[in-house]
Amino acid sequence: MGDEILEYEGRQGRSAVATFCRALADGLDGDGPLTLAVGELTATVDPATDLDVELELEREWREDDEQGMELELELEWTESTTEPTAPADRVAAFPPRESSEGVEPEESGEEGGDESDDEGSPESKARFELFADKAGEWRWRMVHRNGNVIATGAEGYSRKAKARQGLESVRTNAPGAPVDEV
Repeated sequence: MGDEILEYEGRQGRSAVATFCRALADGLDGDGPLTLAVGELTATVDPATDLDVELELEREWREDDEQGMELELELEWTESTTEPTAPADRVAAFPPRESSEGVEPEESGEEGGDESDDEGSPESKARFELFADKAGEWRWRMVHRNGNVIATGAEGYSRKAKARQGLESVRTNAPGAPVDEV
């Protein structure tokens, strides 16, 4: 039995879970440390190059006699005896920082205005993607949930961390940017 460092259990929409899984996959892709965040708690780990993977899909009966499914993904590695020397430039947060903790998005079926949670913050209708282009440079794009590309970074980056910095700059610095007609 190990020392529990972080734990999350709650209900999230599929989009929020996918956002977390993408961030975790990005964090595992490459070398160096990865920060896991649950609310305000964080832990930085440096996964080994080779991981032991356990994947389990299980059908189960719940207390209300409803049939449920459970998918578990477990990753294990031998911890290095040295602390990570570089700061983690990759963060996987759960619940994802774009979503509200414990709030499952509701489908409204109506077009138009933003959907909101109980705190009044709009649910994102888009996601950001980090990817390597054919030339091997890292880029970012913003994709609407209907699949249309809404925005892209103007340049390619040699490091994924720099592409993520550009993406985060847009997320942080332009939430209420004015529109100028030119």
